[in-house]
Amino acid sequence: MNTDDVATAFDLISEELEVVIRKNNKEGATAFTEGRYVDVNALREKALKLNDFKEKVGDLLDEWEECFDGETREEVVIEDLEIPSKNRKEKQTKRTSSRGSHLRVIFPDNHVIQEGVAAETFEKTLQRLGLENIEKLKLTKENLPLLARERKDGEYYFGRPPVEGRYINTHSSTMAKKKKLDAIAEELNVALNVEIIP
Repeated sequence: MNTDDVATAFDLISEELEVVIRKNNKEGATAFTEGRYVDVNALREKALKLNDFKEKVGDLLDEWEECFDGETREEVVIEDLEIPSKNRKEKQTKRTSSRGSHLRVIFPDNHVIQEGVAAETFEKTLQRLGLENIEKLKLTKENLPLLARERKDGEYYFGRPPVEGRYINTHSSTMAKKKKLDAIAEELNVALNVEIIP
């Protein structure tokens, strides 16, 4: 559950986008039933763009949570953070919601790693797999190094504190983290079960 103002703002945007997406889907279903296929195609294109934008908002929230610690995030205060009531009778102030962007990793011995932020789950999973083993694989993530002993100026993708003397590149979406963990597990011949959960 997000608590800082920036995360709350992203959540509010995602919620409002979801309302529009549902309305659009309903209109598309009605248009299909009535045989208005030109409208169906237009609404379909609109739905794809809305979902793509919502995913980008989610990725930005992931980046915000991964690159900055809780203390830093709490320093950013948005005064009078509110959502216009539109068709509602009251305004809602600083509400929070879950976004379905967390990871759960289950090891063959049924050990489970599931942290509040996907980046932490990613880090702890790599740590349990053995950073030395992973380092030998010389992996990259989105053409950037996955692990590094040092961090140079401007290397934003190593935004989190080092783990066992290594910086871990967590700069990616939750889905990208899942795919990377799946690939690492295959390389190390470990039967991991990696899930994206609410």
